[in-house]
Amino acid sequence: MYKGSTLFLKLAVLLLGGLVCLFGVIMIPKISSLAAFLFPDQIFVSYFVFLILSATIIPFVYAIYQTWQLLTFIDHQNAFSEFSVRTLKRIKLSALSLVTLYIIGMPFFYMVADADDAPGFLLIAIVFLFAAAAIGVFAAILQALLQEAMRYKSEYDWTV
Repeated sequence: MYKGSTLFLKLAVLLLGGLVCLFGVIMIPKISSLAAFLFPDQIFVSYFVFLILSATIIPFVYAIYQTWQLLTFIDHQNAFSEFSVRTLKRIKLSALSLVTLYIIGMPFFYMVADADDAPGFLLIAIVFLFAAAAIGVFAAILQALLQEAMRYKSEYDWTV
């Protein structure tokens, strides 16, 4: 019943994960070298931008993996289980760690955007921040709804 929908979502997850990994390989060194060019006397800015952007890939790929696991579980008709709740909690925590990393890096992104006179760079960082926050809130809501549905299902099973 869910095979077509989950197949589409799995393809979207693979595409998104691949694009982020490609971004990590190609764009993070370029952005870091831009920071080094803009701040030649403050090399820590370049290192910090590289470190923050590289560190965001880890929780993102973990969230992608957890999403894949959740979709696989839905394929096997086990959506209403404790595993799904734990998976949504892990996705929520990954999104929270992304938000934390972006907030930590925001002053440095501002410095790079200000020195390069490119407000779009800061806007992109803010969009990523709010996207991660929205995903975290959505995962938290789904987690709470799933726990409530499982509680109702358990009560129904005991009634019948």
